[in-house]
Amino acid sequence: MKQVISILLLWVGVLSCQSEDINIYTLHAKDESKAADGWKLIWSEEFNQEGPQFDADKWIFEPKGNSPWNKYLTGSTEQAYVQNGKLILCAEKKDGQYMTGGISTRGKAGFKYGKLEVCAKFNSFQGGWPAIWLLPVQRQYPNPPGANEYGGEIDIMEQVSLEKVAWHTVHSHYTLDLGLDKNPPRAGGGSYKENEFNLYTLEWTPEELTFLINGEETFSYPNLHLENEAEMKQWPFDVPYYLILNYALGGEGTWPGEIDDSGLPGQMEIEYIRYYQQEEENKPGDGDDEEEEDPDNNLIENGDFEKDLAADKKPGIWAAWQTQGNNTLNYLNMWFAKTGDALVVDGSTGANGSSNSLKYAASVANSWDVDLSYPMQGVEAGKYKFSFYVKTNQDDTPFVTSITLCENDEDIAKEAKYQKAIVLQNGKQEIKTGVNDIWGTQINRAGKEWKQYSMIVNIPDNKLVKFVFKPCAGNNNSLSGYDCKKADNVVYWFDKVTLEPTEEAGPGEGEEPATELVKNGSFEKDFTADKQPGIYAAWQTQGNNTLNFLDMWFAKPDVTNPALSIDTGTGANGSSRSLKYTAGKVDNTWGVDLSYPLQGVSPGKYELSFYAKTNQMESPFITSITLCENNDDLGKEAKYQKAIVLQNGAQTIETGENDIWGTVINQAGKEWKKYSVTVDIPVNVLVKFVFKLCAGANNQLTGYNATPTENVVYWFDDVSLKLATE
Repeated sequence: MKQVISILLLWVGVLSCQSEDINIYTLHAKDESKAADGWKLIWSEEFNQEGPQFDADKWIFEPKGNSPWNKYLTGSTEQAYVQNGKLILCAEKKDGQYMTGGISTRGKAGFKYGKLEVCAKFNSFQGGWPAIWLLPVQRQYPNPPGANEYGGEIDIMEQVSLEKVAWHTVHSHYTLDLGLDKNPPRAGGGSYKENEFNLYTLEWTPEELTFLINGEETFSYPNLHLENEAEMKQWPFDVPYYLILNYALGGEGTWPGEIDDSGLPGQMEIEYIRYYQQEEENKPGDGDDEEEEDPDNNLIENGDFEKDLAADKKPGIWAAWQTQGNNTLNYLNMWFAKTGDALVVDGSTGANGSSNSLKYAASVANSWDVDLSYPMQGVEAGKYKFSFYVKTNQDDTPFVTSITLCENDEDIAKEAKYQKAIVLQNGKQEIKTGVNDIWGTQINRAGKEWKQYSMIVNIPDNKLVKFVFKPCAGNNNSLSGYDCKKADNVVYWFDKVTLEPTEEAGPGEGEEPATELVKNGSFEKDFTADKQPGIYAAWQTQGNNTLNFLDMWFAKPDVTNPALSIDTGTGANGSSRSLKYTAGKVDNTWGVDLSYPLQGVSPGKYELSFYAKTNQMESPFITSITLCENNDDLGKEAKYQKAIVLQNGAQTIETGENDIWGTVINQAGKEWKKYSVTVDIPVNVLVKFVFKLCAGANNQLTGYNATPTENVVYWFDDVSLKLATE
């Protein structure tokens, strides 16, 4: 069918009948289908919902077009609707206009290999054309000049006019454009029981397409494995396809021929659709004598890429909608990416002297377009070590590693960007739900030499785990709201990817309870790559984005040439390291906001203390302890948040208007000086310390002024927040 159609999409499948108009075979199949030996039910549609609208999570109306099969489509529930547990597709004539119904899983479900069963009944007449068929989700190769606009097509069932045959046909460049349709034949057919429900089945493997009607094989089409397959394109059936159901009408010059209006309306009823995949132990092998793999603990299949991947497990580039939501289940234990120039196994390089690795090549423009992914099921709850080797053709480039989780079926159905991820930060593990994109688990950097990365995670009970690499993302050291270091013609290689149970200490394990709440407040230890002090625009660090900068020092860029770094030449109390802030000029009160946010501060009385000095004889600065008592507070711009205010011998909590309130005003000079303040911190979801440098000379905790200062330098050391001992 559809001799001239555009390529696109994919396939799905299913089976079982419930009507009184069922032949003996389908009556038996109804009871046995869901428990078919050696087959696992993956997807089904029983049309049990209340009509007339079909399930919009599974189906769309096929749009009207210019081809014979779609020229009369209406996109209306008058021609495609659900009633009494069946899908009804109609072809009729109203007010002198032909109208037909058709729906598909395009953009909703994508499948490859397995068994697809459709239980259907239809009437026939001159010009009628009911069909059950498949198109590829994505064109897998450019069309040769003059070729038809599709890569492949699988027609499971077509019946035309008054013929008493249900036809099965395959279309490809090989059969259509080259005309090689005799050996092997591209079409065959079988008889069906008129005005009864019949079971139409496709069994699809990498080697053959097999068609059955009511359990009897009626046609098959083999994979010839041509040496010049790239040119001949005989087997475009190693990619996902989507399912189309429609009742079309013919007309002059079409396969069904002229339409006899007296036969209208045409109607096809679909009782159910069921799609299965073979259980692992029942998949065809290379023989009984095949050696089994050496048992090991790695749950990643062929993570060293040294073995040939099966045809249905080759790495590939697929559009996001093809691989996310429930469609992810069609890509288990398989590497794929959303965009790029190539994702292949490279046989010329591997880590530790091996010869193979996974190669990804692309020009990367943003953080969401790649998502190099590997989903898997069967990961039991427990502690695991995830590790891998990586290198790139760049001198130094970041990438985000994310371990995402689906704890139930509802999680699986979500768009990938809204799914949960394991997040490692501040020495502990959290599980966070994506908003604009998934959270990162860890930020890494790659160069031109192989480097190994690993992380210990506690994986909870789950239905699915997926590993995601975001090349060139995370240059701002943020695990959420990460940016992209854009790069043209970038190449990444990955090798020795493993996921193994471990007894190694995980996040927060084996540590003494912390009495000091500021991490590395003496600055004597090196900060990890994702915790280096830095200058960030306000929008990057305020509101909910603050959560990406927990236990990290940062300042705003709204003064002249600011910089924030660790100074290894000076420190308080004879130490050698401190936090150093410099600016060419500070001339406002809002442009610095040297900040440190943290969570996990229980209610109580605390002492905040620190040492400070400056390169000025005397320079004022405001210290502000801000609070977010709930998530609504957290979502606000920083200047509108609450702060603890100490004045007139009392503590109050004030909400900012034009800027945050100060807690106290201090003066710094050229010698180290210790400052401390004791406050009562209430219940909160976040606490943040803010230093406003060169501010507060007018001794006001709100409406404070700036002391314009050029070439200013401030140093801070031994910053501490502890429960007060009094």
